[in-house]
Amino acid sequence: MLAETTEDGLLPKLDQFWAGWQKLAADPTNASLRVVLLDDTASLANALNRRATQITQLRAEQNLVVTDQVNNINALADQIAQLNAEISRVLSIGEQPNDLMDKRDLALDQLAELTGAVSFNQKNGEIMVSVGGHVLVMGHDTFKLHTQPNAADSSVVDVYWSDDQKLNPPGGKLKGTLEVRDKVLADQLAGLNTFANGIIHQVNAIHRTGFGLNNATGVDFFSGTNASDIAVNPLLDHASIAASSGASQAGNSDIALQITNLKTVRGMKAGTATLNEFYNSQVTELGVVTKRAADNAYQHGLVSKALSDQRESVVGVSLDEEAADMAKAQKAYQAAARVLTAYDDLLDLVINRMGLVGR
Repeated sequence: MLAETTEDGLLPKLDQFWAGWQKLAADPTNASLRVVLLDDTASLANALNRRATQITQLRAEQNLVVTDQVNNINALADQIAQLNAEISRVLSIGEQPNDLMDKRDLALDQLAELTGAVSFNQKNGEIMVSVGGHVLVMGHDTFKLHTQPNAADSSVVDVYWSDDQKLNPPGGKLKGTLEVRDKVLADQLAGLNTFANGIIHQVNAIHRTGFGLNNATGVDFFSGTNASDIAVNPLLDHASIAASSGASQAGNSDIALQITNLKTVRGMKAGTATLNEFYNSQVTELGVVTKRAADNAYQHGLVSKALSDQRESVVGVSLDEEAADMAKAQKAYQAAARVLTAYDDLLDLVINRMGLVGR
């Protein structure tokens, strides 16, 4: 949605479409202009088809990422539970399991980056891990996640706990992936479909009332209902393009003028936006999402670095007060990291992947 300044962007093709109708209105019997209009319309429809396909493919890719992330979360939960058992055993014989605790801290950091998990120290040296208020690891036990198809859209999966409660991650990469899949990309596809549906219905409603050079009438200009299937009506040829409001009136261009004027008609957003304005608002909205993610990623990156530095400054100190500070720094670092990674993933998708859409 970001590549709109090039000739291959959708807006230039939309402008060519309006210009084609304007030229036909000035010379309604010109066969060459009619052929060019059909070609320009096909180019516009193909651009919408490609964009819908690409956004759908991006959603499918993000859906696969969700499944991979759930598998990684479960693997980390198993690792932490196993380390809990080993750490508890070593402590019970009076030894210090420093290496094991370092491994567990690393796994906890990775889990926080994925899910926004928080951890709580137990008296026996074990760690309890919670995600969004639901226990993931308790001592040696894990309460794993699984995926299942969404009830309304089987092309995507939802994430559930073992007790079939739906997971709503408070942060981390999984939250970012779900937000990109279910909010950013879904909203962009919905907006694209609304735009395509709008131009189909507005143009067809006028075109059906007109007459072609061959006196054909009641013919739709577009076929399809949304961005994925919009096309030039396959039954339409250049002579059937309805430029005239009356039969056998070759010089009449009333219908062509009405369709040309749709460029300035506020027929979208409950009569508050033209087709061009509606599409521009979709591009602007994505830009706002991108900037917000960039700003938030920057701010949380600063916080994450500061907390990481604080945590490192007390590593190896065994005094109770410093150990308590270490635990606080650990939790704060995890909180910052899980937010930062969500914004980082969203930025990567929006800037590096969606910037390709429409090219």
